[in-house]
Amino acid sequence: MISSTSSSSFDFIRTLRVAGYGLLFLGTSQHLWFNFMSKVLPKRDVLTTFKKVFTGQAVYGPANATLFSPIMQLYKVNKIFISL
Repeated sequence: MISSTSSSSFDFIRTLRVAGYGLLFLGTSQHLWFNFMSKVLPKRDVLTTFKKVFTGQAVYGPANATLFSPIMQLYKVNKIFISL
């Protein structure tokens, strides 16, 4: 059963932080990553595609997951300094 929750549980500031992460960091880093992968592995055959997928999962994915929490914490710290 689906029930509506109160609007007070929605954290607008958290939503803005994650959107800022996606806009400023994730979008830029993915653009650079995919351009780099296209230069390093320029072919478009099945084997090269699997190499790109594996490299993305083995290198880019963990790096992105590792940086997400510290960047979110920096957003929180900057919010504290701005409010002082």
